[in-house]
Amino acid sequence: MKKFALTSLLVFIFGNIYANDDLKYLIKSYSLQKIHRIFQERHPGTESEVYALVRYHEEHPDGHHDKKFYYLVSILKGKLTSHPTRQDLLDILHSPLPSNSVITKLSFWKLYEEASRRKLLNKIELIDFLKNYREKTTHSVKTQFQKFLRSITKPE
Repeated sequence: MKKFALTSLLVFIFGNIYANDDLKYLIKSYSLQKIHRIFQERHPGTESEVYALVRYHEEHPDGHHDKKFYYLVSILKGKLTSHPTRQDLLDILHSPLPSNSVITKLSFWKLYEEASRRKLLNKIELIDFLKNYREKTTHSVKTQFQKFLRSITKPE
């Protein structure tokens, strides 16, 4: 009986620890349908789970761009937002990021792309978004970003 209880406890603990790694594997392996099935039964609870849904709605043919936008805003606000607005984007622009994780930084960039595609912000606000992105990233990302900006602004 002790072995069963101990084994059950270990499976429960390590199952929860590695659940996030399983989700990362599903994202990397493009198992988008499995991600969709997981979250039909429950709501996402962590940043990586919300990002998994962003990837689903971005890549899968049955994904919705509106839900992708909703989840991106939710990641950057640090809480689920029911109907993101222009004001939510401005709040994100003028407040610190909820975390310094790679997921947050990727979400910030994807939100910039989505906001420019939807034309929710004017040109000055989009430039502020880019400046803010540059300030919130690491040195190597900043260097690559500066090279990218130079390449698109070079006269041909």
